[in-house]
Amino acid sequence: MLVATTTKAAYGLWVQHDGVEHPLLHAILAAVVAVARPGRWSVDHLAGLPHSLARTLGAIGVGVVAAAVTVSVLRQRPEDHPL
Repeated sequence: MLVATTTKAAYGLWVQHDGVEHPLLHAILAAVVAVARPGRWSVDHLAGLPHSLARTLGAIGVGVVAAAVTVSVLRQRPEDHPL
């Protein structure tokens, strides 16, 4: 969702102008759910995987770095490329 946010940044904040509001909301909610810990019905709990805040924040950090790499690669694409 961070990549979608960067592609819509030129349109401003609000979704009625095709802005970043919607993808940014999804990115923030995904981070909040990840930090909130797995519940009794989660696959992590059923598999017996321990929760670690450091591991969760590390995964969020990896996602941010992956989004930054993706955005930088997409911005280097030649204009005549079919994608």
